[in-house]
Amino acid sequence: MAFSPQIQLSEVDQFSRKVTITVPQAQVSQAFSQRFDQLNKNNGVPGFRKGKAPVNVLRQKFGQQVAFEIHDRFINDGWKQAIVELNLAPVTQPELQNDRLASANSDFSFSLTFEVAPTINLAELDWKSIEVSSKDWQLSDERLDAEIQQLAKRNGEWTETSAPSANGHQVSFSLEGVIDGLKKEELSSPDEKCILGKGELLAEIESALTGKSAGESFSVSVDFPADSNSALLVNPLHSVVLSIVFQNKMPFQLKI
Repeated sequence: MAFSPQIQLSEVDQFSRKVTITVPQAQVSQAFSQRFDQLNKNNGVPGFRKGKAPVNVLRQKFGQQVAFEIHDRFINDGWKQAIVELNLAPVTQPELQNDRLASANSDFSFSLTFEVAPTINLAELDWKSIEVSSKDWQLSDERLDAEIQQLAKRNGEWTETSAPSANGHQVSFSLEGVIDGLKKEELSSPDEKCILGKGELLAEIESALTGKSAGESFSVSVDFPADSNSALLVNPLHSVVLSIVFQNKMPFQLKI
């Protein structure tokens, strides 16, 4: 027997609707019987061969479980069928009102309340009287050119260059921090990268990296402010080796 509940739609208010779904007792009973048969064949009951347990024993052992399963299935299937049959377009999740399904001896009814979008009749809308303000945006050639160049940079390809490093170049370098002649691991890194001119490094290190070529090594002292909370107030000396200098090869240059 195909699942064919009775479905009724009612209007609660301007934006709310209620669907009442009733599953006839015959379909409820059939659903219980089919589920008990499955459990009897697949699970069985101790003391009975699989498929041979009496119905009253199955009801006693599995009755509550089966009732919960069928209850949830009827609600899910009924709601899906109501949406299709009544061409519903809910804008909220439905709110369920029902009693738990307790037995196979009666119809099973439940209601679902939900909200719908308001109906707008354009023919009745005095849209000519609606005032809409707009802002007159002005885009200068300079601003447009700057945005285009930024777009080109973001899509550019970093390639090695033999030219001295400068703002806008990406540099790859190693850093070794030394205090009183001893290397400090927390101040050292074998592989660092940054783009010069963006303030990604301590000012002293970034300044020392600028104007250098790949392969150069140098030392730089970092001065911490007198009121710094850092434990490194002794102003460490950094040994720096510049490994590679990259330039951003942009895919295009465009001037307005």
